[in-house]
Amino acid sequence: SSSADFGPTFHGKKVIYSSARKDIKNSALAGNSNYANEPISQLLIANTSRKGALSKPKLFLDGIQARTDVGPVTFTQDKNTVIFTENNFQDGIRWIGFNGLNLSLHSARVGTNSNWSEVESLPFNSGGYSVAFPSLSDDGNTLYFASDQPDGFGGFDIYVSYKRAGKWTAPENLGSEINTQGDEITPFIMGSVLYFSSNWHWGLGGYDIFS
Repeated sequence: SSSADFGPTFHGKKVIYSSARKDIKNSALAGNSNYANEPISQLLIANTSRKGALSKPKLFLDGIQARTDVGPVTFTQDKNTVIFTENNFQDGIRWIGFNGLNLSLHSARVGTNSNWSEVESLPFNSGGYSVAFPSLSDDGNTLYFASDQPDGFGGFDIYVSYKRAGKWTAPENLGSEINTQGDEITPFIMGSVLYFSSNWHWGLGGYDIFS
């Protein structure tokens, strides 16, 4: 759309992504004055064709999503758990945590009617920097994400955390082969290949996709 549409993730044979478009209304947020007056990122879902094209999207959590500015998200393979970004969305475009807009990650249980419950903040969130753009491994025990915490190589770096005994370990920076003086964001793990965007590795300009 003419608004910001970003952060796609697979959900079975469908695709879920975040959008600030205003022509698809969320009834759960209808009474929210910010929703009426400001761009808010909400989750949309679309079917995929055999050639990969997306159908017209619908709200993923219509009537349920009471949280504003959600996405990107990542699901475990059984779709019972979601990790999502609380996104401080402004002006419809500034979805990266620049200019003091801190992002954070949360987990939730997904019920049979797709409602989210048992929402928990991940232990490495901070009020001083952003933690965002999650991607889970196939077994759900490895989480990649981007953060601009101060111990990195540049702006946003990509980190990894492992789930052990039901708890996430302290994040580990992926190092200087991946991270640069610029920004590395939106990691996506598929099997043994990690995809990510960077505005510093040699590319065609701005953010390019690397693996």
